[in-house]
Amino acid sequence: MLFRSDYLDELRELQDHVRPVPKDIIHSLICHELEIASIEDIFSKFEVVPIATASIAQVHRAVLRDTDEQVIVKVQRPGIRLTIEQDLDVLSYLASLLQDHFGDPEDPANWSEFLEEFIRNILRELDFRRELRLMIRFHAMFEGVPKVKIPEVYPQFSTGKVLVQEFIEGKKVDEPNVFLSGEIDSCEVGERLIQAFFKQVFREGVFHGDPHPGNLRILSDGSIVFLDFGMVGQLDNPSMTHLCRIFWGAGRGDYALVARSVNKLCKGRSEEHTSELQSQFRISYAVFCLKK
Repeated sequence: MLFRSDYLDELRELQDHVRPVPKDIIHSLICHELEIASIEDIFSKFEVVPIATASIAQVHRAVLRDTDEQVIVKVQRPGIRLTIEQDLDVLSYLASLLQDHFGDPEDPANWSEFLEEFIRNILRELDFRRELRLMIRFHAMFEGVPKVKIPEVYPQFSTGKVLVQEFIEGKKVDEPNVFLSGEIDSCEVGERLIQAFFKQVFREGVFHGDPHPGNLRILSDGSIVFLDFGMVGQLDNPSMTHLCRIFWGAGRGDYALVARSVNKLCKGRSEEHTSELQSQFRISYAVFCLKK
């Protein structure tokens, strides 16, 4: 474990327990985004208290007026872009200092490049239209796959700051007693989750990039529900090839292949790093076998 349990408890609060935005502001933002006079124009019921609140958005349960379908409404927090841009400016300055004073041209770790990628991902997460498109893609990806569910979306009620999607009730994977009743087989759920990610990474080249317990639900029949597609990773063909070689090499005990593939995947530029990685993988595997 990297962090103490009390630190983990505090970090867990950031998943969906951030201070909520007041009701009037949320209603006003939705009306502005959807170009309606009143929230009742679209929703026959809209729960004031959000079911989840995070740093970028908060989520409310609602019922569509025309169809009586239960949905959730993800609403972006007002002014969050400015706040994030200010924070990123500070991080960029610190990263440049780290790179200038401690950076090594021969070391594949580059603080500035890492932060640039992080900034791109965060700013992309602010565009709910992109998330909507990704959810449509993932829904098609898992159509027909048993016990893996992606909520349907409602493009006609969604904008860059408001996202309306199907409500699917389930339990968080880290809820107490979720597997203790015996009705849900934890091993089957774990295997299903691994298979779902293998499909995303090795077949589709696109994967859910933020699968913490707040973004995963388990249904009573053991189905997995993926939520929140704001952060999604994409892999090009060379990266997928290197990942395949890592798994292939690990399975055969070919540490040289694993080390070379990891070095290439991480854009390593030195053979020295490959040799060091190979040695570390060999030692780690030996320690793992001893613990078994």
